[in-house]
Amino acid sequence: MTGHRLAWLAALAAGCIENAFVPDEPKATSGDTAGPLPFADTALPPEADDPAPPDIAVDPPAVAFSWVDVGDTAVQALEVANVGDGPLDLGAVAWDAPVAAFQLVAPVGLPVELAPGESLSFDVVYTATGLDGAEGLLHVETDDPDEPVVDVPVTADACEEDPPEGPFVVGPALDDTNRVSLLAWDGAGGFSSPDHEGDDGSGAWRGLVEADFDGDGLWEVVSRRERSHDLVFLSWSCGWHTTVLDENLPYTPEGGGDLDGDGDVDLYGYSDDHDEGWVGLDQGDGTFIHLGDAFDPDPTWSGYALKMAYHAGDIDEDGVPDLVAADYDSPGDDVSRIWLYRGVGDGTFEEPEQVGTIPTPVNGLDILDLDGDGHLDVLGGLDDDGDAGVMFVMWGTAGGLAEEAETWYDQAPGFEVGTNHPGGGYLRGYDWDGDGTPDVLTTYDLDPYGGSPRDLLLLWHAVASDGSHDASWALDPPGAMRYGNFAVPVEP
Repeated sequence: MTGHRLAWLAALAAGCIENAFVPDEPKATSGDTAGPLPFADTALPPEADDPAPPDIAVDPPAVAFSWVDVGDTAVQALEVANVGDGPLDLGAVAWDAPVAAFQLVAPVGLPVELAPGESLSFDVVYTATGLDGAEGLLHVETDDPDEPVVDVPVTADACEEDPPEGPFVVGPALDDTNRVSLLAWDGAGGFSSPDHEGDDGSGAWRGLVEADFDGDGLWEVVSRRERSHDLVFLSWSCGWHTTVLDENLPYTPEGGGDLDGDGDVDLYGYSDDHDEGWVGLDQGDGTFIHLGDAFDPDPTWSGYALKMAYHAGDIDEDGVPDLVAADYDSPGDDVSRIWLYRGVGDGTFEEPEQVGTIPTPVNGLDILDLDGDGHLDVLGGLDDDGDAGVMFVMWGTAGGLAEEAETWYDQAPGFEVGTNHPGGGYLRGYDWDGDGTPDVLTTYDLDPYGGSPRDLLLLWHAVASDGSHDASWALDPPGAMRYGNFAVPVEP
């Protein structure tokens, strides 16, 4: 009996094989040699596995051009990717019907095979030839077994309205802080009547910062809305439009500057509980990468008030922008401590160092070269208590700041003692008239704890060649903004 048959019978006896048919041992015939059946030790070939399928992904699922000026051309990217495990045959990306205003630019000739994880980016081009806009439909054809054809709607709106000349002063609207006022510089020492961005239910505008964030040559505003906590982007495209950049962001922008040296204006601020110092690194298109631990505000947070200078600046003159902050312990005539965060160059900062004091609480704070000596100065003050409305300067020195602050200007000389007086406000420095000397804009609260809304004046402060205060005047239109934070341009 062969070994194969013995093994089989042994397994049967052990109960490992049930209801088995055991064939008789074949008998040898003349010329044959007894042995196992020809199939006894031969395994059946395995069944072939199905090939791994591809899986198409198209981003965005719809292309929309919003308010393109007549005569202008706009481009958006359409990405086709293979997110499956097998190769994807991309046969065609084509219009359902030709639309004169649209073009599709492919990076390579089709058809083409996309390996798993590979993608192609197509340019969808819109030329606004009239005010009617345009609509079209793209078909993306592949061998995806589940989605052999993906349809991508393409729409466009056109307009014939020129953008307003900027830059702007931007602040909460006087009649409703859920709206924002934009006052355009008129090039002749004044500002236009305000445009208003309407309320969308997201709450007041907090932490306003103005810059050309997306590189289109126009000024935009980034802010955090009080009710929704969304980081929003206010931009011009045939009118002012607000888009949400990040929902429920736990940080409020306090100012801006090129913090990582890439030529874009980045944002900085701190978390609601003051535990984290935040930086938003602009990617050049008006979107931001968030660094939630870029600096440590805790040593500078007294538990009552923390203010940050609106512009970043290279205080220590090492070629990297720094941040300046002020804190104080309570209202009244408390001294404000001035802190320096030395920049590392990648959007992060060293531990803060106290570099001086200002003798009153600080509401407004900024970095600017007042006297044109090449060293950045710090201007701050504008409390409504004690000697209300006073601004102080810490003059810049080679690689730092003078520790002693000097009085720069008192915009409310009639209020020298007491609390809650007119004259308090915020300040921002910017060279509006392009003469090489920074100008200082401040708000002047007319009635700090009076009726609502709290009206204010917008004051222009001219700076003398030696950095001292030269003259001040109220700007038209008065009362265009409510008391509160406001924005002026930030440049890289």
